Amino acid sequence: KQIIHKWEYIHGKKPDEKDKYEIYDNFNKCQLLNQRKDMEVFPQTYKCLQKLKSDNIKIGITTGFSKEIMDDIIRAVSGKVMMKSRRTKQIKEKFQR
Repeated sequence: KQIIHKWEYIHGKKPDEKDKYEIYDNFNKCQLLNQRKDMEVFPQTYKCLQKLKSDNIKIGITTGFSKEIMDDIIRAVSGKVMMKSRRTKQIKEKFQR
């Protein structure tokens, strides 16, 4: 209720469906930009996926992400795009121990 009251104070009306979709769209844009900048794929992910594929085991992913974000994730784990962040080196070192 506090959020609705603050919304009313700022916008002079209660949020409607259009406002909700606009907020959701803005959130997805921010999430997509940050995800592309910060996403990393654990080194073992590729080996695991290769093993599953060689054994004819299919996998599915269920998330709350938008299709755009899932497309990026699928490209990254399929090896078409390798996205790294500043933490990738730390993660590799951790798994090489």
